Amino acid sequence: MEVAKYNTDIAALCQTRFSESGSLNDLENTFFWSGKPEGERREAGVDFAIKKDIVTMLTEIPWPVSDRIMAMRLLLSKNNFATIISVYAPTMTNPDENKEAFYNQLASVLSGIPRRNKLLLIGYFNARIGRDNDK
Repeated sequence: MEVAKYNTDIAALCQTRFSESGSLNDLENTFFWSGKPEGERREAGVDFAIKKDIVTMLTEIPWPVSDRIMAMRLLLSKNNFATIISVYAPTMTNPDENKEAFYNQLASVLSGIPRRNKLLLIGYFNARIGRDNDK
């Protein structure tokens, strides 16, 4: 309802906590999500909510990378594409190996995007800035 309320064409959502990956339709939007496998604790999850008329412009359905990264490619015009990546970074309290795995996966996705594509990297990076960042 919130996506429709703000008349949003594409929204990247975080902490959706759905299992596996999949899609569903409502009257105005198609939702694509990526989460942890069934039976595992779901702390993250990313989702795209896309207006149905824009879904037709996708070159392929959005692909899940992990429960924290999902990407999609959108046709803008002939041979002109935008790649949109939705992220939900681990918090500072996560183990270092989780943070490292996230950034390695993100780097892998970014390295596979053609340079001529437009790139939108959107989401939540859980950043803390300043000297008082140990809390």
